[in-house]
Parts: sequence; structure tokens; C-alpha cells
Amino acid sequence: MKQPSPDTPPPASPWIRRVWRLYWVGLGLLITFLVLTISGGLGEMPRFEDLENPRSNLATEIIAADGQVLGKYYLQNRSYTKFHEISPHVISALIATEDVRFYRHSGIDLRALARAVVFMGREGGASTLTQQLALNLFSGGRARSKPARILQKIKEWIIAVQLEKRYTKQEILAMYLNTVEFGYNSFGVSSASRTYFDKDVKSLDVHEAALLVGLLKGTSYYSPVRHEDRALDRRNTVIAQMIKYDFLEPEVGERYQALPLSLNLRPQSHAAGTATYFREYLRQELSQWIETQVNPEGEPYNLYRDGLKIYTTIDSRMQAYAEEAVRTQMKDLQKLFDQHWKGQDPWGEFTQILEQGMKRSSRYRALKDQDWSASAIRKHFDQPAEIRIFTWNGYRDTLMTPMDSIRYAKRFLHTGFMAMDPHNGHIKAWVGGIDMDFSQYDHVNPTATRQVGSAFKPLVYTVAVDNGFDPCLPIPNMPVTFEAFENWTPKNYDGKIGGTMSMFRGLALSINNIVAYLMKQVGPEPVIELSRKMGITSPHGTLPQPLFGEL
Repeated sequence: MKQPSPDTPPPASPWIRRVWRLYWVGLGLLITFLVLTISGGLGEMPRFEDLENPRSNLATEIIAADGQVLGKYYLQNRSYTKFHEISPHVISALIATEDVRFYRHSGIDLRALARAVVFMGREGGASTLTQQLALNLFSGGRARSKPARILQKIKEWIIAVQLEKRYTKQEILAMYLNTVEFGYNSFGVSSASRTYFDKDVKSLDVHEAALLVGLLKGTSYYSPVRHEDRALDRRNTVIAQMIKYDFLEPEVGERYQALPLSLNLRPQSHAAGTATYFREYLRQELSQWIETQVNPEGEPYNLYRDGLKIYTTIDSRMQAYAEEAVRTQMKDLQKLFDQHWKGQDPWGEFTQILEQGMKRSSRYRALKDQDWSASAIRKHFDQPAEIRIFTWNGYRDTLMTPMDSIRYAKRFLHTGFMAMDPHNGHIKAWVGGIDMDFSQYDHVNPTATRQVGSAFKPLVYTVAVDNGFDPCLPIPNMPVTFEAFENWTPKNYDGKIGGTMSMFRGLALSINNIVAYLMKQVGPEPVIELSRKMGITSPHGTLPQPLFGEL
């Protein structure tokens, strides 16, 4: 074996090589920084005003009269939360996991930077929470190429130092937690708390806070919805970090590590929450309002990113009761309707309604855009397919033809419900239909048009009372024929006849035979005259059959 020459210097130790690496890398970064700063090679930097007023997409919140959030409008489901409104467990978990020397550096952690250079990132990164905030606020996302990432990192250092000068540590932590994404359409810790646990962020416990902080390493990979085992391991790693850095006593931390994930998942979306029809009507009104309004900077407001607070007269408790009442009543009425038409074709000669439904469907428009012929589209609508349908027990997937799905959907009864305080006109509850996902038509919207149906009956009763009819007057529950209108004879929805019924009970039960009797007694003209006085402007000429109908 060849022996080394005594004149050959011994090889440098690994530590010496690391020190020299640190020296040359540091020197190179310093030179690069000076050259780029002088030459303007760093590109556009945030202005002083931007640093003083950092902005991110904040969701507009619709707030009920009793303070509850009814829903949001947003590009990113984000709400701003102040430091004192955040659970201290979230702060502890974040610092222990992401930046344990956060309170001891001024934006750049030189010790962590040296460690990252010496060990080439194998022993952990060097990016501080302030640098990550700078990236979230001003860098437009992480650069992909190495040269671009080096320039971006230098900008992060500069911005981080500026942020540390202008904000307290608490403000930086709050801004960071308001800008990061937690997955499942949740931006910011407040939105994440609602999404994963359906609770206020201030009330998060240790294991809940650790789960959210753990998600910051990878919202998809550690998703508690898709990968429960990974999420549990990551949460327990965060708790272990809290124990390591004395944020938790070991026995306390171990108890939290033994707990399950305990999710209370409430996915957030534009359609989530209560008063969905009202919120859509309000959105349309606000879209017109913001066209004439400007924010303090003199720019037009943006409904989806300016974090507006919209206070309404809706009472969240009354709204919940109204929605439950609609659900309960319409579910029962639908059963009666289905029983009435069981074994029958409710469309008869009105097949054009089905044709219109087909042509208005998204499936039809998509095929039309692909230049399908009318006959090919019609044939397609008669072929069975996997279709998701609405039921009163939830949505379900089934196999049926698209045309049959239209027949199925058209059989559903719809309604509108609105409660108003008569003393001041404040709307307290607004239910525009049976389900916003199933039907977007808002039956409460002032511009909505529909057949009057039984809603017209009280006008007939009012005219009868004005003409001396006693509300307790017994009236025969028998069919009445209108000879002047082609012998039209309305029927009760259940087909039952016989006996007598008082006026007030006939109104309460919406019995067609009773109101038909009164209409024939008082005549249509006084009813039309009263309807005009009450603001109804629809034209007339023939007796409106929907006044009675079959239901």
C-alpha cells in the first residue's frame, strides 16, 4: 500500500470543511446581496405603505342581528383574527415547531442560517416565521428555480427585517396565522378552526392547536380528512416539540398524544351556513352597492377580498326555526303529493315543461357546445347514467336516464318563507326554497314570479267578511260549478266532500270547496278590486284556476 508523503498535509476534518463552506457561502451571499441591491436586480420591492398596511384576501362576513356569522363571500375563505383572539396553545405549538427562537431574533435567525449552510439543510431549515410571513404577503409564492429562489430569499430577509421594525412580535404572529393555508378551503387559523373543529379559535385545546400547526408542513399530505394516520403522527410530533421546549409538561403532553383526532368537520363554502337564499340576494344587492363606494385608499371595494362586515336584520335563531319548519312541512306535503299522483303521469299534455327542463340543463348546454345534433342529444337523454338526485333524506347517487331525472325533479313542491317585524319592516328570516343546491330559484325575492295558488284565498275570505259573512258560518263542503267559465268545477285535493265546515276552518285547512262557494256568492269583481287596493297589478280577464288548483 502506498504511504502518504510526509510533505502531504493531512486532510481537513469535516468540521473545518463545514466552517470554510459557511465562510464562502456567507461571503458569496453578501457580495450577491450588495450587487443586486445596488443594481436593482432584486426586482420590485414592497413600498413603505405596503409594509405598513399589508393586505391579503379577506372574506366578507354576513352577520346576523344576534351576532352570528350567517356565511361569507370570498376568493379565499379567510377571516382576520387578532392576537388576543387566538388560543395560546396555537402560539406555543407554532413557535415550538416552526421558529423556537422567534422572540430572540430580528427577522433573520443567524444561528439557524449557519446550521442550514453547514449541514446543507439536513438538520432543519433557516426560514423564520417573519420570513415566511414576508413570502406569504409580498413574494407571490415560492419560486421554483434555484436562481429565482436565491433572489427571493434575499428579498425575504430584507422584508423580514423591515417587518420586525414596524410590528410587534405578537402582531407578526397574528399576521402569519391569518395568511397561511390550512387546507380544505381554509385560509387563516380562524377559518381552519371552524372547518376542522367547528369552534372559535380562542377555545382550541392543545391537541387541536397541534393538529392545525402540523398541517402547515403539508396540507394535503397531512390532511386529517384523507390521511388520518399521517395527521395523527404529525400532531403528536408537534406536541413532542412543545414538550421539548417546555411549553408542556411531559405527562400532560403524553395525555394529549393519546387522544384521537376528534374532528368536528364543517366544510366551509359559499353555500355553507344558513340563509343561503338571502345571502345570494344580498350578494347581488352588494355587487351594485360597491360600484358607488370606495375604500379609505380611494379604490373601489372588493366584495370577495376586502374583509367587509355586512350586518343584517336576520335573526339566526328565527332563521334556523324557519328553515326547519320549511323542511318539515314540505317533506310532509311532498308525501301527500306523491301519494296523490302515484301510478299517474302528472304531465299529461304538458310535455313541453320537460322539454324546457332538458334545454335549460347544464348537460344539454354542454352537449350543444360540443356541436351535438338535436336528435343525438335527445337520444342521449334517454340513455341511463349515474345521476345524483335530491331527496328529503339527503342527496344520493342512482342510475336513471337524464330525462327521468328531469321528471323526478319537476315533481318536487317548492315554497318561500319570509318573516318580518311589522313594527319596523326588519326581515328576521328568509327561506327562498327547499334546498339551494337543488333549486336556486328564490321564491322570496321581490322579482320572483309564480302562480298565486292558495295564497289568493285570504282575499276571497276578506271580501266575504266585508260583505257580512260570519267567520263561523257553516258552509257545505260540496263542489261548486262556475257556469260562466265553461262549467269549471274545482275539487278538493283529497277528493273528500260532504258535511259542512265553518269559514275560518275552511281557510285554515285551505279547502277548495269552501272558497269556491264564497267566490260564487260575492263574485270575482269585488275580489279583483280588493287585490288592486292591496298592490296586486297582474292582469285579469278569466278566473285564475291556480286559485284552487289540485292542492
